[in-house]
Amino acid sequence: MNELISNSLKYAFQRRSNGITEIKLISKSGKISLSLVDNGIGISEEITVENRDILGLQLVSTLVEQMEGQLHLERNNGIKFTISFTINNEA
Repeated sequence: MNELISNSLKYAFQRRSNGITEIKLISKSGKISLSLVDNGIGISEEITVENRDILGLQLVSTLVEQMEGQLHLERNNGIKFTISFTINNEA
């Protein structure tokens, strides 16, 4: 999440003096959904969560895979990245 927050603050509001970045964490029935939403300038259509050429997204994708989770990107008046995974109670 740190990588996504850093990118949002660094790139989303270029050429603007203000904007909103939200972080949401939802836990329900053993499932976690963690999302970052901003109303910034958006992200190029060429950039996808599967794009392994971008170091930041490669890092995020790898960590999500290690958690056996999913990473989803939406483009709508900014961006929304959502990381979702199931809590493993085996210890």
